Amino acid sequence: QGLIRRAVEQCEVALREAEEAIREGAREVEVATRLEAALREAGHDGYLDMRGPGDRMPNVVVLSSGSVVPSRLSSVSAGPGLSPACPVGSSSRRIRRGDVVWVDVSGRFMGYTADVTRTFTVGRARPEVLEAHRAVREIYREAVAMVRQGATCRSIYREALRLAEELGYAGSFMGLGRSKAPFIGHGLGLEIDEPPALGDVDEGLAEGMVLAVEPKLVLPGYEGVGLESTVIVGREGCEVLDRYTLDLVEV
Repeated sequence: QGLIRRAVEQCEVALREAEEAIREGAREVEVATRLEAALREAGHDGYLDMRGPGDRMPNVVVLSSGSVVPSRLSSVSAGPGLSPACPVGSSSRRIRRGDVVWVDVSGRFMGYTADVTRTFTVGRARPEVLEAHRAVREIYREAVAMVRQGATCRSIYREALRLAEELGYAGSFMGLGRSKAPFIGHGLGLEIDEPPALGDVDEGLAEGMVLAVEPKLVLPGYEGVGLESTVIVGREGCEVLDRYTLDLVEV
């Protein structure tokens, strides 16, 4: 757990860098590069391991309005990448004023992984984006509150789906159409996508498990609004390791 805490600290360094790097006219990949450099300077190993054969996930994914498109990976979006030859990650699209910018950062220290996501806007956020972010934060807080020893993945997942529907975001929650991710979180450790998946399965959580809890919405126009934290399962609840603000950050 100590190594994962160090990986979380890397994520927070990168998110603070994002406040300076996300600007009108900057390309997504340029922002991702600055965050990648911040991660490496903070001790990141330089790559991630995934469970699926041939799967590749960048250490940083920066997506602006229009870029939160379905990915070949089982995720809400891993981005379109720079070319069809490598269709994962940030693109060369230039960020515009008014854009919603989703920053998904994976830390890795001495082999152990953390995963954190926050949402930014360039300039003042539109009312519909603020409303969507409030919904994501409500779902996030409910899901985190349910994470404890003995809770089942299914109970947490279904409550998140129920709340998303109640808040009016059933069609946007965890993706659009057929591209919806069938989970709201996943295990973390030596790999970024370890079991258990917080999906429609009966597996119970055990004390000491490390999870990423990640409720996300994809709005019309492929704008992404999401929160993700790395947490440790305890007997009576969970410990959230990242401390970066849960607010929508206007830069």
